[in-house]
Amino acid sequence: MLHKLYNRVLGWSAHKKAVPLLWGTSVIDSIFFPIPPLVMLLPMMLARPKKSFSFAFATTVGSIIGGLMAYTLGYFFADALQPIVTHWLGGAGKFDCIKGIYNQYGFVAVMIWGFLPVPYKVITWASGFFQLPLWIFILASVLGRSVRYFGIGAVFYYFGAPAKKYIDKHFNTVAIIGAVLMIVVAVLYFMHRQSSFMPATCG
Repeated sequence: MLHKLYNRVLGWSAHKKAVPLLWGTSVIDSIFFPIPPLVMLLPMMLARPKKSFSFAFATTVGSIIGGLMAYTLGYFFADALQPIVTHWLGGAGKFDCIKGIYNQYGFVAVMIWGFLPVPYKVITWASGFFQLPLWIFILASVLGRSVRYFGIGAVFYYFGAPAKKYIDKHFNTVAIIGAVLMIVVAVLYFMHRQSSFMPATCG
């Protein structure tokens, strides 16, 4: 089932309406879709490398719009889900503590998660559920998703077809290195703003 869906999404990359389909796939991927937009994005950039930045823009915008939808859903269902999550965590005190930590460091979490090759939908729902300030969620999402997709677009734009083989082989490694650099920058920023970066514990 999933394999068939993957092949169908891959086939959309050659469709005459590939860009709207790419945008739509990026939207629903941020909410629930199991197939990431990269399945379409890479073949499209490979076929037309000089339009890579346009494809990256469509993917980024779609991803952020979908993220806002998932954030809204997480926020809307927070009251219904909070008793379940509170019980699972072991009490209201621990829930409030984790929520506080998430709100304190949510900017870094969303930015890194938006960049890494992991399901972005997890952090979009969590941000709404824990009521991360909307402007922080948007800013972090724009940074994380833009660096991810425009970075790939730049590689295709300047290096063309050989880029796909390199990305297929090394993308995860490069993404992790990039995420580490983002974390370092974020740590330095927080250390500049406060005397201690160490988060509170919820033991």
